[in-house]
Amino acid sequence: MFDVLIFVKPNAKNVKIPDFIKKINQNAFKDAKMLIKVEFSEFSELEIIEDELFKNSSIEFITIPPKVTKIGSSSFQNCKKLSIEFLPDSKLKLIDNLAFCESGIKKFIIPKSVTKIGYKSFGNCQELTEIQFEENSELNTIDDSAFYKTSIENICFPPSVKQLGKSIFCDSYYI
Repeated sequence: MFDVLIFVKPNAKNVKIPDFIKKINQNAFKDAKMLIKVEFSEFSELEIIEDELFKNSSIEFITIPPKVTKIGSSSFQNCKKLSIEFLPDSKLKLIDNLAFCESGIKKFIIPKSVTKIGYKSFGNCQELTEIQFEENSELNTIDDSAFYKTSIENICFPPSVKQLGKSIFCDSYYI
């Protein structure tokens, strides 16, 4: 089978992932210090952003394809210049523990299909000032310290939220 991306050269800068790729091995882009942009088309078959996939990389921009259902643990941890865009009709269900922890993300729009935001998913994102939820959000659970040490100024949770963890805004600057 040729639908798995196993490894990416450490000097890759701009990467366009072919539509037929269904899986990218864990750590394939980890510590990629020259990485700037990763693009997927709306027809991409990718279903999971694996744990630690882009951890400690220099990625600045990524499009998340619609079939992705999970952003794994520490996937974008410590990505200091990160900006992210979801392609239309996102099927994302889970933003796992530490997914964007310590990243430089400034604004994040939670797709309506997301049902859970994991432990410290956005923890220590000190530049994060804005979280928005798409209309008709299915979000049910926000785990402990999800927005720990952020700069979010205000937030309005969707009515679908049934479970809020402990200290979700612990040490945040404005809330």
